[in-house]
Amino acid sequence: MRRVLLLPLLTLGLAFPAAALPVSTKDGRFSAEVSASELNRLTIPGERIVKIRLMGEAQGAPLLVEADDQTGDAFIGFQGEVSGRVFSAYFITESGRTVQGVFSPHDGPAQTIVLTLPANDRAAQPASVPDDGAAAPAPAAGEGRGRQEAYPEVLTALVRVMFNGAAPEGVQRVRVNGQPRRAGPFELVPLEIYSVDGLKGTVLSLKNLSKVGQPLTARPFLREGVLAAAVSHEQVEPGRYARVYLVEAAR
Repeated sequence: MRRVLLLPLLTLGLAFPAAALPVSTKDGRFSAEVSASELNRLTIPGERIVKIRLMGEAQGAPLLVEADDQTGDAFIGFQGEVSGRVFSAYFITESGRTVQGVFSPHDGPAQTIVLTLPANDRAAQPASVPDDGAAAPAPAAGEGRGRQEAYPEVLTALVRVMFNGAAPEGVQRVRVNGQPRRAGPFELVPLEIYSVDGLKGTVLSLKNLSKVGQPLTARPFLREGVLAAAVSHEQVEPGRYARVYLVEAAR
């Protein structure tokens, strides 16, 4: 069974198996080393890239970038000899965030860049708060059981819906009063259950009960039967909360 590890996404992040490159913004900017000869992918969990602004060309070797209307990801390639040079582009998301990407092409395999947008990075914030429900795509009908294993985008779409707290047409959301349980230094409490086309999504509240900050990753939540997992923070301070997002096949 193919599973997807979703790292902090906004900081709810998301990473795909194998050669994923997790990066985050600082002052609205991120840097990444990418393949000079193969097509690279940029994904922003919880967001969709809707516009791209290029910074020009370097010595006649252009950066080629295109946003995909279906997935909201961007694909990055190069034309000509580009190794050792640096290219830049601006990416504008559906919620109004703008981030600058600085790419250093080199000889190597294609990269999947998983970009998190920290909530405290004001330079990447939109000018106004958008309607999150309108910005959250739901998995399309017919893309449930049997297809979610082959298409991480379907799992990603459900995580986006859960992150935004949305319930678009075709998605059922139920609030639950789950019993708290201890998991290491954390207390976990189920908050919401989502159902759509053969998938079940669960939102957990997580509280750090210890007296020191604790790192948080999605990997420990990829237990048997979990197709995808995401967390809202990379670090949880004492007494503070985070959220965990799990996707499983509906039973």
